Amino acid sequence: MIERVELKGLTWDDPRGYGPLKAVESAYNAATTGPAVDISWTIQPLGGFESRPLVEVFGQFDLIVADHPHMADAAELDLLCPIDDLSHDYVGLTRESYRYGDRFFAVPVDAGCHVAAYHPDRIKAAPRSWNGVEQLVQEGARVATPLAGVHSLMALLALIASERPADMANFVAFTQDEVSAALNQLRWLKSICLAESLEWNPIEALQALADGKCDYVPITFGYAHFQSCGIRFHDLPAKNAHGRGRGILGGAGMAVSAVSRHADVAKDFCRFCGSSEVQSSLWPTSGGQPAHRAAWNALATTNPFYRDTRLAMGTAQLRPRCPGFNDIQSAVGSEIHSWLADGNPSDRRQPSLKRLQNAIPCMT
Repeated sequence: MIERVELKGLTWDDPRGYGPLKAVESAYNAATTGPAVDISWTIQPLGGFESRPLVEVFGQFDLIVADHPHMADAAELDLLCPIDDLSHDYVGLTRESYRYGDRFFAVPVDAGCHVAAYHPDRIKAAPRSWNGVEQLVQEGARVATPLAGVHSLMALLALIASERPADMANFVAFTQDEVSAALNQLRWLKSICLAESLEWNPIEALQALADGKCDYVPITFGYAHFQSCGIRFHDLPAKNAHGRGRGILGGAGMAVSAVSRHADVAKDFCRFCGSSEVQSSLWPTSGGQPAHRAAWNALATTNPFYRDTRLAMGTAQLRPRCPGFNDIQSAVGSEIHSWLADGNPSDRRQPSLKRLQNAIPCMT
């Protein structure tokens, strides 16, 4: 009789988060020479995936699909099992994002970054520059940018990253002049966007684009499955038409709780999910957005999303990884959001990013 172990998993509320899981579980059970798995998945909202501290959930689950800024807290508080000997064959800085110190704490299973999105039935081509975005608005296009919660900060970091050298992988200390310039640009961006932008996360903004409520989204995390709604993706707008915008790395890793009674089996399942074979086949065909470079290269030959965003993935910057950063990005994001929501933000002192700037030297 085949041995089976029961595992509990936590993922997030999007086809990228839950779509492939049952299909991959079946494939794993057919392929494994060890115990089979029976996984019960709990689905949490995107906001929980982004901001809910792992310390609140690690004792309830064996498997956790997690955002990479959580890795420092997870390592310092012994919340997750290290998963070493990871393949180097993941797109962009996806593999690096799950490292803290000299160890890795999740297997990359999903990759994404900031891109622009548009509907070709309403916009002939995505603007290459911010001047082009302004012209688009003058021509009557409706623009939206997700600014809810931490996404006000994510948009700000994307604007800063776009001014950085292309070979700069991590955020290093930035100057107050950089911050002020990016805040002014963000304030301008908010002024040309639909008012609902302040309440939308990336999924909601892309759904609005799909539903015909807006025409163009200049900064959002990319979701391949929205192509089925006619949406196309493009590089972020740049300072000028000859440049290239640059965003922030997103994605998700599959981690194992440090208190799991079946940690070895759970780790084996994580590695299976992140393998080239699964990432290139079952993962994308079941609704997932893979992290493996082989999958992106293969998909780019036939799928516009991967073809049009592969360069953006290669230049996306990492957020800081240091203990407490998740709380910092939530607090700073809230402060920026409140500033943007004010009817006349220019009449108020710009929000202070000192807490964020203090976190930058913690990059490891």
